[in-house]
Amino acid sequence: MQNDTIEKITDFLFMGKNIEELDFYNLAIVLGNNLYKETAECLKDLVSLNKIDATSTIIISGKKGRLNKDLEGTEAEIIYQEFLKYNLNVPCLLEREATNTKENLLFSLKYLEDIKSYRKILLICKSFLARRAFMCAYNLDYPVENMDIIGVEKDFGKDNWFTDAKSRKRVLAELERISLYTEKGDLKL
Repeated sequence: MQNDTIEKITDFLFMGKNIEELDFYNLAIVLGNNLYKETAECLKDLVSLNKIDATSTIIISGKKGRLNKDLEGTEAEIIYQEFLKYNLNVPCLLEREATNTKENLLFSLKYLEDIKSYRKILLICKSFLARRAFMCAYNLDYPVENMDIIGVEKDFGKDNWFTDAKSRKRVLAELERISLYTEKGDLKL
């Protein structure tokens, strides 16, 4: 793969910020995933760095993904249980029905009176899914101008996705998903 292609794909998909670049958020939504410990650690770091706190509305969303059907509990419950281990006394709402990115954001709206009332919104997801999460939020009329995204993956991200065949395959499959969901009308450009 050519360097300019790698750079364009990276810039398009991996649109999340580094933790140091983030502000304070009065709403944080965790999109369900199978990186339970990494996601809980990200939440802990966000609290430790005063990016979110007990006054923030924090929603952890996710039912069971296809990779974790045998686990006890939903993705939201498992991530929350990992987060509780840090004893930070930060309450979270658990959305337990979402099975994909669109549903994570759509079903999270049920916990909020008015999405437009939040000054700063943070989405927490796998780093290579940031563009799709943003596009879903835009399609669902989230105030994306007040939104940032942070990725939870440490071993696979914008700096190294192109270094092995398995990672390249995952990223290229994500580009294909975005294309299919856009054609279907689930995403807006």
